[in-house]
Amino acid sequence: MFLYLIKRILLIIPTAFIIVVLAFFWGELSNSDQAMMDLEMDENMPYREIDPQRYQQAYHQLRVKYLLDFPPFYFSLKALSEPDTLNRIYPVIHRDFLRQMALEYGRWDNVSDYYLALVDLWKTTQMSASITQVSKVESMFQITQPGSIEKNINELATWQFPSFFSDQWQIQVTLLREKFELLYSQQTIWSSMVPIVKFNGPDNKFHRWMIQLLSGDLGISHRDREPVIQKILKALPITLGLTFTAMLLIFAIAIPLGVFLSGNSYPVTRNTLMNMLLGIDAIPLFLLSLLLIIFFAGNDFFNLFPAFGIGPNISASWWEIFSIRIYYLFLPLAALTLASIPFIARQLQITMEQVRKKDFITTARVKGMKERAIIWRHGFPNALFPMVTIMADFLPGTIGGVLVIEVIFSIHGMGKLMRDSVLSQDYPVILIIILLVALVKLIVNILADIAYYWIDPRVRFG
Repeated sequence: MFLYLIKRILLIIPTAFIIVVLAFFWGELSNSDQAMMDLEMDENMPYREIDPQRYQQAYHQLRVKYLLDFPPFYFSLKALSEPDTLNRIYPVIHRDFLRQMALEYGRWDNVSDYYLALVDLWKTTQMSASITQVSKVESMFQITQPGSIEKNINELATWQFPSFFSDQWQIQVTLLREKFELLYSQQTIWSSMVPIVKFNGPDNKFHRWMIQLLSGDLGISHRDREPVIQKILKALPITLGLTFTAMLLIFAIAIPLGVFLSGNSYPVTRNTLMNMLLGIDAIPLFLLSLLLIIFFAGNDFFNLFPAFGIGPNISASWWEIFSIRIYYLFLPLAALTLASIPFIARQLQITMEQVRKKDFITTARVKGMKERAIIWRHGFPNALFPMVTIMADFLPGTIGGVLVIEVIFSIHGMGKLMRDSVLSQDYPVILIIILLVALVKLIVNILADIAYYWIDPRVRFG
């Protein structure tokens, strides 16, 4: 059994690695400039216009802290015209501009010269030009078409400034024009069409991020700068408690109900229960939750239970705290249980109906065993085997239902944390929640394999 478990875990490692890589690159595509967001939220940091040197120094330090200057993975596919150090260019709009220029004109040395001339002109504009003129020069960091670039340079040459500044301005505009003409005349478009693979080794963002992840550093929230691990530790116990309590209630009700529905006795009761289960199964979870709130938590019908939260945090005995939690969680648990019972009960009913037709059940009846003993001692254990697969797929779905319930009933668990993070584009938190859900799915698959082994020892896996 131990060797079998080790083998299953080793088979899951490649799957887990692929999930982590996909989640990481999703975060890379979705993520914003975390260093810039930190500076904007830092009350002690002066504005860029007041102390630009200190601002740029702090920004560079944060970029190093958040690994923004490293290539994303162990290898990267890029065009021949792109340099290896492009990821170190900031702000991001300049990096995207340089990448597009390199793809359109090919010669990186000429692209770099044009970019430096444009940066010098932009800095000069900030000293003596108007806000409109500064914005006009800044817009050139988004223009890559030759005609548009030439048009803008011609417009810059017509601007009028005081005599002490005009000569310097014309010199820089002339230099910018020369760099562009050289760039345009020596463009090598073919180099942007030649792909190359660059091996970055362990000095990349994914490698360092994995080391941080394995050491317990899950990152920093973009929304309130709180460590992600603290947010997870606050929300996860609530979600786990709600999930396992709902699972216990679901199986405690659905298993006897499914066994009962598979029998031949009490046909009227069986048909009534079947119709009720079909009706409940047709109602989506969110609608069922809203109906429970309307009927049992509103002033229009039976105002018996609270509709939101899990109750106040008070200093009391464990029994009093437990009673308060159950009182507040009655409707969420009822919604989860009612929404899930029809599926489990129906699947178990179908499986038990097939088991009841087996020869060993007939043999047990011939021997004079009581029907109750036949069903629970011989029938039910054999029905568990196909149910394991169904339950392995059902548990992640239940967790998804819990996340929805937490949003509807304003329970501060993983579901509400996920919802708030999505609305605020808090990608570090979203990324960790995605990884946790994937990890749960992998663990459930291992538990299902162990359950196969435990239920039927004759089963051996290669």
